[in-house]
Amino acid sequence: MEFVADKIGRRVCPKGTVGVFHLVIKSGSDNFRESSILDIMKWLRGDGYRVIVYEPTVRGEYKEFPVEEDLDRFRDGCDIILANRMAEELEPVIGKVYCKGKFNKD
Repeated sequence: MEFVADKIGRRVCPKGTVGVFHLVIKSGSDNFRESSILDIMKWLRGDGYRVIVYEPTVRGEYKEFPVEEDLDRFRDGCDIILANRMAEELEPVIGKVYCKGKFNKD
């Protein structure tokens, strides 16, 4: 977890906004209560980054992290976006996306 958070942190300088695109690990699932991304989110916040979430199934906030319900505002407001897998909705901001499936490189 710390390795991933550190790698993300090095891409966002100065301390900026990190977006988390969906909390679920498995496509089609709505179970994210024990999502491992939460540890990364906490580490980044503790290191001074603003962390916001885009998760249409959640309103308000998730475990004290703000949830942005508008996809355009989410994409525009993030310096980097963490995603478990590349999604069509992220193609307009592909340069901001960090995920292992983006180009099969990360």
